[in-house]
Amino acid sequence: MRRANEDKGEDKGSHVTLYGSPLSLFTGRARSYLIKAGITFREVPPVTDHFNDVVLSLAGGRRSMPTVELADGQVIRDSVAIVDHFESVLGQPFTPVTPKQCAVSLLFDVIGAEGMLRPAMHYRWRFPENDPLLNHHFPEFIPQDASIDFTAAGGFQRMKQACDDLGAIEENVPLVESLYVRLLEKLNAHFALYPYLLGGKPSIGDFGLIASMYAHLGRDPKPRSLMYEHGIHVLRWVERMNRHDPDFSAAHAVDEEYLVDDEIPTTLIEVLQHLAIDFVPETEAACAQINE
Repeated sequence: MRRANEDKGEDKGSHVTLYGSPLSLFTGRARSYLIKAGITFREVPPVTDHFNDVVLSLAGGRRSMPTVELADGQVIRDSVAIVDHFESVLGQPFTPVTPKQCAVSLLFDVIGAEGMLRPAMHYRWRFPENDPLLNHHFPEFIPQDASIDFTAAGGFQRMKQACDDLGAIEENVPLVESLYVRLLEKLNAHFALYPYLLGGKPSIGDFGLIASMYAHLGRDPKPRSLMYEHGIHVLRWVERMNRHDPDFSAAHAVDEEYLVDDEIPTTLIEVLQHLAIDFVPETEAACAQINE
């Protein structure tokens, strides 16, 4: 569908154009990074004439979100590649340099963006409370004259099937939900004490975690209600990750830096121990399957 007002000089007044959507899990990672890095950008859906005529071919013909177009015309697709590009350009401002914090940051990056897909998809697609928001957003990034695979109805069908493919089948639902609620409670205990995972500034791990915790789990009506009930400090972190300023809560008494002496807070270790219940055996199973 055409967005004439967006096609007309859609990157004017901005150094970066972010093609994405508030509905998109991986756009959440790239958007949060751009905000926290202080990068001027404009976000538009990947359906404009300019995207179709210019950006799409430079993105390898894939209409995926997020994709960014830089001021010089360079196009970068995939949230990891986008973050890596700007980290390199800016001098790695959100990559901890100490060994334990660096490892934990990268671990949360993969857990947040990949290991959290099961609860993220389950809580989005299995609850009718979310349907009005989904029905509002999906048409915003459906190409004009799209085949069924790219229509809202086709997208809904694929996503609900993906819930099963990710293991959120009926007999597993109680476990999926109990593990997620317990995770919220443990994250809540951490963010009550620290504004970000590793202290007073976000890390690559925060940007990975916000991928699932913003668009799906922190914005869709059903899972957002769980944050109000079990994780109000997690909800504040979700808000914080989408603000230019540090946005500390009153109880946060830390500097705008990572914790000193390569410290990993006990509260964060407890979060990792809980995540390991699900993530470690799944990673081992995936490794074995890939090796076959």
